[in-house]
Amino acid sequence: MKEKALNVNLLLNSVRIGLSILFPLITFPYITGILSPSQVGEYDYTNSLINYFILIAGLGINTYAIRNGSSLREKQNEFGKFANEIFSLNILSTMVSYLMLFICFVLFSTFREFRISIILFSISILFRTIGVEWIFGIYENYRYITIRGVLFQILSLLLLFTFVRDENDLYVYILITVLANAGSNICNFFYARHYCRLRIVINKNILKHIKPVMLIFSTTLATTIYINADTTMLGVMRGNEQVGFYAVACKIYNCVKSLLNGLVPVFMARLSFQYKERRDQYDATFKYAFHLLTCITVPLAVGALLYSRDMILFISREEYLPAENAMKILFLSLIFATLGNLYSSGGLLLAEKESTMLMATCSGALINITFNAVLIPVWGCTGAASATLITEVCIFLCLYCFFRKYVGTNVSDKHVIKCLLATVPFAFVKGISIMAGWTGTTAFLTEVGICVILYFGGLIILRDELIKNLRRKRAE
Repeated sequence: MKEKALNVNLLLNSVRIGLSILFPLITFPYITGILSPSQVGEYDYTNSLINYFILIAGLGINTYAIRNGSSLREKQNEFGKFANEIFSLNILSTMVSYLMLFICFVLFSTFREFRISIILFSISILFRTIGVEWIFGIYENYRYITIRGVLFQILSLLLLFTFVRDENDLYVYILITVLANAGSNICNFFYARHYCRLRIVINKNILKHIKPVMLIFSTTLATTIYINADTTMLGVMRGNEQVGFYAVACKIYNCVKSLLNGLVPVFMARLSFQYKERRDQYDATFKYAFHLLTCITVPLAVGALLYSRDMILFISREEYLPAENAMKILFLSLIFATLGNLYSSGGLLLAEKESTMLMATCSGALINITFNAVLIPVWGCTGAASATLITEVCIFLCLYCFFRKYVGTNVSDKHVIKCLLATVPFAFVKGISIMAGWTGTTAFLTEVGICVILYFGGLIILRDELIKNLRRKRAE
């Protein structure tokens, strides 16, 4: 596999995730203009419920499979056995998920009240399993994943605008959403035959995968808890208005975070293969990943400190400006959250230290809940953002220490310093903007464009290692 394919995969996965964020933004105004608020609420509520069962069905299989399968991708027979064991385990976890869903129908009236929507959404659980997305992650086939994803997103848009015409079409809307994803997963299942023939097997080898998978799942569950705790506690302690401010602060932050988190899995398959087979190449790839992520997150954090007001007005109105400080803090936490993800998924996970990852995440969840309880009553949405920052810093420091102990790859601090120095011109651009009286969306986007040019120009002048590596790869 050619090394230059890594940059292509990063671009392709960024496009895929970017479009997955963009398409709902396109369809949302159309849907809210047709369906009533209660119907939109039913769609979002039942979809969020099913996501928990998708999480249960998925366990930690996707991450575990990429880690352990990457070293087998050049050994066809061994990979075939491994893939069938993982697929069979995933089928078993899917059956457990459906059983738990059935129990919820029996126990809770809410499930019975929205039974049609929940049943329609529940189709996604099975098709997510047979989609075996982890196989394409192992073989780094992001070209296929991106093309397939874009085609089915376009198809779902066409179906949406054609068949969802009035308030009676809520279930049609849900079905279109489900079938678009199901179509992608069906294509995956048949295309996976290029790599192996999937079938269900029953043997003792499946048992050896259960413990590490459950540890990864527990880490994911703990992460989900502390990510959602701030909004829940904010609503209970300070009411819906503060939740509304916080939602605006999180809007751009979550989009950017999704894009950045989408880059780490692209590195993961390559890092997993190199960690066991070519350690010197692993160190080089990890450093490249670290340099790339810091090159992106540092200017975003500095830019948010200067332009948070403009960012809020770009996506909402002046009445949401109380979210300004929360947005600044969240973008600062983005640096630690992104690098923590890299140290865990690209390091500790490959060293099979799932238990240390779980310990760090559970500690983070406890810290997050504690600081939310202390800071939210005083500062509202700013307190929730502050709790997030403290949590991400603590988790990052914990993961960093474990990484240094068990993996040991060193990265240069010089790159981070150069990234910070390259953001200095941002302040001058903002100052000139204020003196010139520039306002509005056009001025904001122009300033962002100027800052981007000055930033990368600064990195070139400072002879940053990442820029030199990118130039060298282009020359090759």
